[in-house]
Order: sequence, then C-alpha cells, then structure tokens
Amino acid sequence: MPDAGLAATVRDTLLRASTILYLFRSLLLAESAEQKSAVELHIVRLINEVSATDGGFVLLAAPDKPLA
Repeated sequence: MPDAGLAATVRDTLLRASTILYLFRSLLLAESAEQKSAVELHIVRLINEVSATDGGFVLLAAPDKPLA
C-alpha cells in the first residue's frame, strides 16, 4: 500500500498542474485588462507555490508573433 503522504503530494501536484493549464486557457479567453490581470496574478501565485519562488510575471506572445 502506497504511503498516504506521498499519495496526497501526488494528488496536490496533479491538481495544481491541472489548475495552471486551465488558468492559461482562461487567460486566453479573458476579455478585459482587469480579467487578464487577475488571471495572471493567480497563475504567478500558483507557480510560486509549486516552485517555492517569490514573484514573477506572465509573458505570452500573440499568435504568429515571436517575443521580442
């Protein structure tokens, strides 16, 4: 039988990864600058939690346009 602590860690990690994917989808669908800002903040906070970092930003390129 697997360790309960390990199972909880795996479950939490998968939940966070899934949430991050859905947040990026939400970011693409956001219609206003306020909505985009709120989703970006949530993404950064969740990634900080997963990676034990502090701060950051979300940088995305428009379709067919490279980041400069």
